[in-house]
Order: sequence, then structure tokens, then C-alpha cells
Amino acid sequence: INDVEDFIVFNNNELYTILDTKLDDIERKIIKMSFGIGCREYKQKEIANILNIPQYKVSRIKKRVLERLKKCMELTI
Repeated sequence: INDVEDFIVFNNNELYTILDTKLDDIERKIIKMSFGIGCREYKQKEIANILNIPQYKVSRIKKRVLERLKKCMELTI
């Protein structure tokens, strides 16, 4: 498994568990909206507008969360 997209295909149930237990509400919303999990896929600018936060913050949160998810993936494999 090389990236988050591969992990999503590889183990959907584990992903939902991680999203529900390891992320706070804003982090969860950003990841789900970014990758279209349970909704359509949104661009960072759209997410920023919907959540009423600056676009740079969406980018930073997404990057930080993806790094955490990658670490979780490595631990579960």
C-alpha cells in the first residue's frame, strides 16, 4: 500500500474506524469532503467556504491528517 487512496480501496472498514476514532469533527469533515467519502468530492476552496475557514487552514489540516492516517495504515499492515 503506497498511499491513502490505495488504503481506502484495500480496507474500507478500517478506514471508517480510524476516521471515527482518531479524528476530530473538522478533520473528519475535511477528509471526507476531500476524497468524496459519503458525499461528492469537493475542492479545498469549496471546503473552506462550507466550513467557513481559510483555505490555507484546510490545506494544513488535510496534510496533517493524511500524515496521521499514513502512520495508522503502517501500524495496521
